[in-house]
Amino acid sequence: MRNFIVSVIIILNCLLSFSQNQHFVTQYMIHQPILNMAAIAANDHINVAGLHRQQWVGFEGAPKTSLFSINAPIKSTKLHIGGIVAYDQIGANAITNVDLGIAYRMKLSRNLFLSLALKGGMMNTAADYSELYLNTLNDPSFPETATNKIQPSFGFSTYLFSDNYYVGIAVPTFLNNTTFYDNEQRFTPKDFHYFLTGGYQFQLSKSFKLGVSTLLKGVIAAPLQADFNARLLYNDFIGLGLTYRTSNDLAAIFSIKAFNQLTISYSYDFGMSELSRHHSNTHEIMLVFDAPSRNLIPVTSPRF
Repeated sequence: MRNFIVSVIIILNCLLSFSQNQHFVTQYMIHQPILNMAAIAANDHINVAGLHRQQWVGFEGAPKTSLFSINAPIKSTKLHIGGIVAYDQIGANAITNVDLGIAYRMKLSRNLFLSLALKGGMMNTAADYSELYLNTLNDPSFPETATNKIQPSFGFSTYLFSDNYYVGIAVPTFLNNTTFYDNEQRFTPKDFHYFLTGGYQFQLSKSFKLGVSTLLKGVIAAPLQADFNARLLYNDFIGLGLTYRTSNDLAAIFSIKAFNQLTISYSYDFGMSELSRHHSNTHEIMLVFDAPSRNLIPVTSPRF
């Protein structure tokens, strides 16, 4: 019974975050368009990323996320375009997001840029409860047939960056997911989620750089959540990082750059709470590929 209660608590906590329709990943600092579409303006080449995250390996119905992202500048303009396809699943519930975005980059000084971005797309919420074992048969809360619901999604973000620091603010979506909200009002500012990111990179020596960053996640009338990250980079080749979350979790990150254009990164999450033995064992792998292009102003994309 105790294990059952613990399992229910974990699933409910995950469902709470899942229902907000925000991707939960560890390595967002390596590919920042995951959380902030305006960050695509920091790339002056075609940039492609893929990610897969499997939480709580060995726990049936545990959350998993797969994501594909691509972005590129529009030649001879100050515009950048990008797209993200993401699939999140927990138990019998799944959400697929397809978003397209456009960012406008302004040069504020020699090495300082500001980007403003809009994104829009669709979100498909699907559920299949046919294989669940219910205590109450014919429970109307769990339809016997699979359900699908397609809804629009719109968001806004801004991103200020230079070679060694950045600050970003994003509202991932202005519209409520009506699958998880009882009211019919889809545009409710009190339910907006706000992501604030910031980072600075220190040049420790000719070979070593230290990047520190943070992510603040907030919504009105809910506790503020925060991530604190530190990542040591050797010769822009090998990176070692550590993340601490105020949810009392730690994550270790290892990255390596291959062929000068491909970054391979892996993270392992483990908890420090009383429930850690139930929600540790989380793996995440990311691939980021940069295809160089010519005749563009060189801008370094912050990844720390």
